[in-house]
Amino acid sequence: MKKKFAVSDLKPFDKVLVRDYDTDDWDIDFFSRNITDGNNFPFLGINNTYGQCIPYNEETKDLLGTDKECPKKYINW
Repeated sequence: MKKKFAVSDLKPFDKVLVRDYDTDDWDIDFFSRNITDGNNFPFLGINNTYGQCIPYNEETKDLLGTDKECPKKYINW
């Protein structure tokens, strides 16, 4: 069984795919940090906060620019 993704695995400047809602297209950003104060958009990129954040990698790169659902192991929101 594959390990489930944890936000704590992300480090500053890691490439990530981000969006706010399931109906939004995935965009690319650099991860900055996780905001843990109950914010509805808890993932901080370079210039914005987001509701959904997953690592950009070989498994997720085809999601860029689409509103496709990411693999279940990355869902953490």
